[in-house]
Amino acid sequence: MTTEKPIGTGKSAFPLTRADIEQLRSTVQSAAQLDLHLQNLQEIDLSYMDLQGANLQGANLRGANLRGTNLREAKLQGANLSEADLDGADLSRASLGDTEANRVKIHGAKLSYATLRELDLRGFNLAELDLQNADLNGTDLRGAVLRGADLQGADLSTARLNGPELQGAILHRSASLGDRGEYLDRAKGARKRVAPAHATLIEEHSSSFQAQEGKQTISDREAYLLGEHALLVDFSPVKLRGLFPQGFAFAQARHLFDTWLVQTGDNYNEQTIQAMWIGFAHRICDLYYENEPEA
Repeated sequence: MTTEKPIGTGKSAFPLTRADIEQLRSTVQSAAQLDLHLQNLQEIDLSYMDLQGANLQGANLRGANLRGTNLREAKLQGANLSEADLDGADLSRASLGDTEANRVKIHGAKLSYATLRELDLRGFNLAELDLQNADLNGTDLRGAVLRGADLQGADLSTARLNGPELQGAILHRSASLGDRGEYLDRAKGARKRVAPAHATLIEEHSSSFQAQEGKQTISDREAYLLGEHALLVDFSPVKLRGLFPQGFAFAQARHLFDTWLVQTGDNYNEQTIQAMWIGFAHRICDLYYENEPEA
């Protein structure tokens, strides 16, 4: 490490390297004592490094390789993570900013398989982000913009959402939920309602799927549609809203899904169950808000 590159607290004149960070890390007892705020870390490779609790406020991490990096409880207010690769990174309970002025910048960041638990992402613009298979349990997404965000396989079981945030998000393969809750098949350019307007709440699934179900050989697309059809025979808005006395919550929706799944008596593999859950969750969310009483 040369003496021409000032490191430590304060903005560095040149981008720091992994070796610089490792040297700084060796001078403190824990990563939580590492102060990298305002540092120039553009395109740095910090993959799989333990940075739990580190101070990265205002740091420039644009284009950084953060694959598998431990960023739990890290201070990232005002940091620039645009175009960074966070595939498999853990940002649980990280501080990402609570105002428009100090929010972390994540435009174009890759967050597939990332652990994003218990984050405050209220009002964040997450449009077009790759969030495939991300763990968002416990994260507050109320008011967030998810239009075009790829949420295929993402776990939203206990995430906090008002519901409309999912409009326009990519939920499964090339499909997304349109502005009026319509299922959009981009590949075919087709547009249709998948679930019937009147059907059973947690009752029998559609007979059109039963042949495939017995063999557990249904495709992901069919599983997604089956999850949607799991809902709503003799459905009524009053009955649906009665299932959510405290307001809509994905945790309660997951409980309903698990109850239905047990009732089917079928043994699906994990991938099929995940696809079914996504279809189920988005359909019940759409129906809940579609029939919300006007103020």
